[in-house]
This record gives sequence, C-alpha cells and structure tokens, in this order.
Amino acid sequence: MAALPHESAGRARFGLIVSILALTQPLLLVLYVSGSFIFTGGQVLPDSVPFYDQVYGFPVFPVPAWLVFALAAVLLAGVIVLVATSQVLDAPRLTGLFGPAIASAVATVLFLLTRTDGAAPGYVSALVLNVVSLVVVLAGALRFVSRYDRMRRAGQLPNGYP
Repeated sequence: MAALPHESAGRARFGLIVSILALTQPLLLVLYVSGSFIFTGGQVLPDSVPFYDQVYGFPVFPVPAWLVFALAAVLLAGVIVLVATSQVLDAPRLTGLFGPAIASAVATVLFLLTRTDGAAPGYVSALVLNVVSLVVVLAGALRFVSRYDRMRRAGQLPNGYP
C-alpha cells in the first residue's frame, strides 16, 4: 500500500513491513504444500501415503515450530506498534492488514495439523500470538473505521484518501 497523504515515508515503510510479516507464514505454507505435492508424491501429512512416486522423502523441508513462533512474535510486536501509533486517517491501512493477519493465523493452524517435528506446543503458542495479533488489528480498526466512514460520507477527508 502506498503512503497515505498524512504519513511519513518511514511510517508507510513500517506498515508495509508489518503486512509482509503477516504474509510470511502463509507464503511458507504455500511453499511447504507445493514442495510436498511436487517432490513427495502429494504427501502433505506425516501419516498419509504418497499418491505417486516420491522424488524426495517426506517432508521436503520441515517448517519448525520455532520459526513459526518467531514470525508470529515479530508480527505481534509490529502490529502493536502500528495500532498504538495509528490515528483516524490510518483506518484504510488497518483494515487492509486484517486479511493478512487472518491468513497468518490460518497458516499456523495448518502448520499445526501438518507438523513434522512433533512440536505441537510451539505451534499452539504461535497460534495464540497470531490470534492476539488479529484481535489487536481488529480492535485498532474498530476504533477508527466508523469515524473514518462518517468523515468520508460528510466529505471531510483530505484529498487523496479512499
């Protein structure tokens, strides 16, 4: 998302970084599932059987719980800073972050279901952090969206705002 007119370039970059952090876990999931379908004969779960000949043994690349947890922790820290420093004109950025935050939580659930290292507590902890991130984004958005919408309908938004 481009910088909103009231934002500094640094703040816009920070918002972009938080969005990228939120999309990192879903990207890892796509890579994991794609690698499983291509190289392990379609075996995605540890207890399933391959559908066709494997090029490599399952898993091609395991996604460790500590990595998912670290990404969730950094995301939560970024979301807290972003929401804490937001104002009414940041409502579009906060609502735009809601989808990536949901995708991050869903990816963690799927990593928990497909875990290959048996570290369920690490994935559960990451899921808790992702849900907290989602709640923080939701609370931040709810804090500003109705006011932003009233300003938009009344024509009180500065030029350059959706």
